[in-house]
Amino acid sequence: HIDSETPNCVSILYNFNNNEGYTQILNEKYKSNESEAILFNSNQLHKGIGDQNNLRYNLNLILHT
Repeated sequence: HIDSETPNCVSILYNFNNNEGYTQILNEKYKSNESEAILFNSNQLHKGIGDQNNLRYNLNLILHT
């Protein structure tokens, strides 16, 4: 999915915990590492993949720049 088609928007995905899940943006995978944030253009295609054994907690913020 995409977060926003509005021009000049960025998404910040903040991970609250370590887990085996990840975020895939286009063809790149970013592991869910505790206290790390991923910053990307809100109009980029992405998806979240959950952990098979643990919950995946994160916060997604969309900012107009």
